[in-house]
Amino acid sequence: MNLFKDNSKLFFLTCLPDNISAIISVFLMMGVCIVSYHMNRMIDVLVGEFVTNGSKFSLIMISISFLAFLIGILIEKKKKIIFLLKQLTSILILYIFIGFSCFYYNLLSLVASNDYRDEYNVHYYYADIYIEDHPDEDYDDIVKYYKKKLYLESLLHVVSLAILVYYYNVTTVFINKKEKEYNGENEILFEKFNSSNRNSNINSNITTNETATNTK
Repeated sequence: MNLFKDNSKLFFLTCLPDNISAIISVFLMMGVCIVSYHMNRMIDVLVGEFVTNGSKFSLIMISISFLAFLIGILIEKKKKIIFLLKQLTSILILYIFIGFSCFYYNLLSLVASNDYRDEYNVHYYYADIYIEDHPDEDYDDIVKYYKKKLYLESLLHVVSLAILVYYYNVTTVFINKKEKEYNGENEILFEKFNSSNRNSNINSNITTNETATNTK
C-alpha cells in the first residue's frame, strides 16, 4: 500500500517532507506518551510512590529526549549533530520497557483481584473509596463499573505502547536515512576537496614548468 511505502514516516504523514513529518510525529507521540504515563499510574494508589515516581521520571526523560530530537532536526542544515537524533531511539526503548513493566504489573493486579476479595482486590478498593462519598449508590454496580473502567484503561495502555513501538521503528528508519544523507554529503565534500587539491597541484605544476621554460 502507498500509505506504508515510506517506513521513515508515520503512515498518515507520508505525503509530507521528511523533517516536517518528523516534527509533527514528535508532538503526536508526546501526546501518546502522556496517555501512557497516566495508564502506568492507573492503580498507583495501591503500590505506593515507586510506580508514581518511576512514571514521572520516564515522562520527564522522554520529554527531554523529544526536545533534543527536535533541536537536531531544526539545526541539521547548520551542523550535522546526528547524535541528537540517535539518542531518541535509546530513550524511547527504555520508556517503552518501563511502560510494559507497568502494564504487566497493572494487568496482573487486575487478574489477581478476581481471586482475592479482602486481601488484594483493586475493584473493591476503588468501590470502597467511592461508596464512602456516595452511600446511596449500589455497591455491586460500582464494582462492575470499576472492573470495566480498569480493563478498558489496560486496553488503552497496551494500544498506546503498541503505537510507541511502531513509532520506534519509524524513528529508527528515519535516523538511518538521515545518517546516510549526512554521510553522502560528507563524501561529496571530500571528493570536491580532493578534486580542488588535484586541480591546484596541476596548476602549480604547469606554472612551474612554464617558469622553467621561460628561464631557459
